Amino acid sequence: MLAVHVNGRPLPPGPTPVVVSSNLLLPARVVFEALGAIVEFEPRSGRIGVRRGLHFLSVTQGSRQAYVDNTSVTLDVAPFERGGVTYLPLRFVAEGLGGRVRYFPRHNVVDIEDTQAPGSSPARVISHALFGPRPAAGGAATVEYRRPAPGEFVTGGFPAISALFRGAAGRAANVTAVQLFLDGQEVSRDATIVPGAVGYTPVNALAPGMHQIAIRAIDATGHTLSSVWTFAEVPVSTGAPPGVRGYQSPAFSLLSAPPGPAAPLQFGLATTVPGTGYVTLCGYSQQYPLLPGNDGFHYYATVKPPTGLFAPACQAAAYFTDRNGSVNLFTLAAPLSIDTRPAP
Repeated sequence: MLAVHVNGRPLPPGPTPVVVSSNLLLPARVVFEALGAIVEFEPRSGRIGVRRGLHFLSVTQGSRQAYVDNTSVTLDVAPFERGGVTYLPLRFVAEGLGGRVRYFPRHNVVDIEDTQAPGSSPARVISHALFGPRPAAGGAATVEYRRPAPGEFVTGGFPAISALFRGAAGRAANVTAVQLFLDGQEVSRDATIVPGAVGYTPVNALAPGMHQIAIRAIDATGHTLSSVWTFAEVPVSTGAPPGVRGYQSPAFSLLSAPPGPAAPLQFGLATTVPGTGYVTLCGYSQQYPLLPGNDGFHYYATVKPPTGLFAPACQAAAYFTDRNGSVNLFTLAAPLSIDTRPAP
């Protein structure tokens, strides 16, 4: 049986993929949720809208006409519903949201490489897909869990920058002389450096465009380890600021503090103008949907911080599009401190 993975890890149990005219179609919601996308479905028209970071997809059941970021495309196979499940062509779903599709015929595995996921790389995807996760080899320390992820799109101007130093068997590595550079400027003095990790949040908002992070350190064996990667800051067009008419003050708040470092965070948004929206954490591209409460004017989001995140000053933000079409940005009054480093 054909298996479908995302970054080398199998999709959660669900409806079986379908092959139509040599095209593999997947259950839409299962794949979208695995990629962290927001799905909007209009039952009357059969239209499906999907948002993830900068990417937007639009399809209609029974129609080969689709849109990717407002560009019209023609699908080889029209989306269809079977047993209450909507199926979409695999390649359209993955590549439309910024991913890549790889097929391993020997193992009968199709893998979607989520290029925006932390640590994503073709080598790692192939390793996971064929052999499963492997323990870290002994020897020199390495830089892992880089955030923002290489090539990731971030918003808000103040993304939490972090990385972990890992040694043998994936344990936290003891490093010295840590240097952190942002766009060629050393920011080590303003960074937080703890055993096995470094975290930094820009003092001034980053300008839209590409930005580079560079890290250098020395491990206990005297080995110099380094890593260089880039990410993109993307401006978001928003309307009214917090406190405008139609919104309570404060509109966006943290409802419950987590009992443990990896426990989910609960956020709430209060408004008298219904709409749809999502929450982001640390400016990263992952979107957590705001779900309406019983009264239709309170919205709630559950956010589980990703593993390997060390962010002493992480900003949470809510993006909310009201029924008038105005996109509003809300941020917490104070940043959060998040530490989900694996056990040393």
